[in-house]
Amino acid sequence: KLRSGELDARRLLVAPDDGVTAGITIGELLEADPSIEIGERAWRQVNRPPATRIGDLDAEHRAWIAELITFWRSVPTDVVRTTSPLDGMYAKTPDHYFLTGAQALRCVRLAMLDAGKESCASILDFACGYGRALRFFKAAFPDAQLTACDITPEAVDFCAETLGAIPVYSHEDPQQIELGGPFDVIWVGSLFTHVSEPRWIAFLDLLESVLAPDGLLVFTSQGRNVRRQLIEREVDWPLGDDAIEQIVSGFDETGFGYADWQGSGDYGTSISRPSWVCAQIEQRPGLRLIGYRETGWGRQDVVACTRTGT
Repeated sequence: KLRSGELDARRLLVAPDDGVTAGITIGELLEADPSIEIGERAWRQVNRPPATRIGDLDAEHRAWIAELITFWRSVPTDVVRTTSPLDGMYAKTPDHYFLTGAQALRCVRLAMLDAGKESCASILDFACGYGRALRFFKAAFPDAQLTACDITPEAVDFCAETLGAIPVYSHEDPQQIELGGPFDVIWVGSLFTHVSEPRWIAFLDLLESVLAPDGLLVFTSQGRNVRRQLIEREVDWPLGDDAIEQIVSGFDETGFGYADWQGSGDYGTSISRPSWVCAQIEQRPGLRLIGYRETGWGRQDVVACTRTGT
């Protein structure tokens, strides 16, 4: 049996040569260390039941579990667990919900490391939803002032009441949004992935305008990986064949492709080449690109830039 809290994740990589670790089951692994929050996701990912011994997994799956253990141990333990019954993200993928939020925090931390930024006094979660990422920011940066902005008023109210964030109600027209600021860190998870090119650029204008000097903007986009998923029909979004062809052809011809979801108006799926996204940053003297990670947040790419000057 493992002693709680003393598992070295690296031991899982040599499990076949380690009789102690090799005999541990996935279920015992989860019970042994309360800091590991992989829950059922671990054995679903490796397609093995909880009773499976670590030593019976192949090297790739042992490495995957070891990496996940290491990841979760870097996550704050005092994250608010309260969720809203209106939160569609939680209802759809409850076993991925907190992992996705924790990965958002990892994206911000990596960007801070690249930028040499050691602290932040204010954080804006733009398109915050019901706080999937914001709850992790609150735990990781307890002294930072949080601002929650979303198009759904109920989501903003939840973040204000449950996470202590300043509420800001968003608008479909970026020019109608009053964010306040400036902000040391801005996180935008899966907004640029759903808007047309004019709105994409208008939202970037807005966020640049409220970014503090030396502030950090981290946002996600969809690139080559999602282009492949669209072609191979690996996504279940409300897009017909014509819409998918429109998105892919736009990506291939200009670097940016978009189409509305069926019945959704000016909301849909956009994909953009890394070169197209980087060009938008390059055209702005006040922004400096510090990182671009393909598939850095699930299927989405992660872009990080900082504001230069005053």
